[in-house]
This record gives sequence, structure tokens and C-alpha cells, in this order.
Amino acid sequence: MPLEEILKEIEEETNRQEEEILKEANSKAQQLLKDAEVKAQQIIENSKKKAKMDGDKLKRQIISAALLENRNKFEKEIESIQENILQNLNRKLQEFVNSPEYEKFLHDRIQKGWEKLGPGAIIYANQRDIEKINKFSFPLNVVQKEVDPLGGVIITSADGKMEIDYTLEEIIRNRMESLRKVMRDYILG
Repeated sequence: MPLEEILKEIEEETNRQEEEILKEANSKAQQLLKDAEVKAQQIIENSKKKAKMDGDKLKRQIISAALLENRNKFEKEIESIQENILQNLNRKLQEFVNSPEYEKFLHDRIQKGWEKLGPGAIIYANQRDIEKINKFSFPLNVVQKEVDPLGGVIITSADGKMEIDYTLEEIIRNRMESLRKVMRDYILG
């Protein structure tokens, strides 16, 4: 075969191989582009999901912090109201303890205690209140004991198994619990 034909055949074979290589390279390039687009889309979707999750998490954290802050403000406000009430109450209690109504209060509480605990019951009272209690005609033993600086009495059964606390401090504590609930209910609507 002549040289020119061999060269022509080599050239044609080279061109054909070159075309195949280019087609294959083009096909691979197209596939790589498609894969890159899919991967990029996945990255975008994942980033959107993560951003939404992070945003939701941040939103929950902000709401939670705001709720906690408001709850703390609410508690402080209730404590402030309660403190004002206690200050006014203490002032009024000082007036009450020095009034004839206080003597009636002691009499009524001792009578209730005597009815519940029976004869032989023991009354514990501050020295200041013992003089008032001795005016009453209850068959009870009176013992001096600093039960409450504000006033009131503690009455126990003769055997000491039952006790009724009629101290002003205990009465106030019980009232403050119910008052705190009323304040919460009122404020929370």
C-alpha cells in the first residue's frame, strides 16, 4: 500500500479516535456538570433546611428567654405587691394588737380551741397577752412562751397530741398563700 494511503488511513483513524475521545470527554463533562448541579442543589436544599432549623431554634430560644424574663418580672412584681401588703398589714396589726378588738380576737380563738381540744388544754402565749387571757373564764392552763412577736396563741390538747396555731403570723401566712393565688389569677386574667 502506498505511503499516502497509509498516512491517510492513519490520519482518518486518528481523527476517528480523536472524535471518540472528544465525544467521551464531552459526555463525561456533561455527566460531571449534571452531578455537580445535583450536588449543588442538594447543598442548597440542606443549607436551606439547616438555616430554617437554626432559625426555628433561635426563635424558640428568643421566645423562651422572653418568657423567662417576663416570668421573673412577674414574680418580682408579685413579691413587691406582697411586701407592700405585708408592710401595711404589720402597721395595721400593731394598731389591732393595742385595740379592744384584739382582746375579743383572743377570746374567740381560745373559745374555739377549747371547744375543739376540751378541758385541760394548754395555751401558749406571749407575756403581753397573758394578762388579757387571764380575764377570760376558760378552764385552761396558760403558759408564757414567745410564740409570735405579733401576737396570738397556740393551744395544745392536754396530752400534747393536737395543736392549733392561732398566732397572727400563722394566720397571715395562710392568708398570703391565698392572696398570692388571687393576685396570680387576677394578673393572668
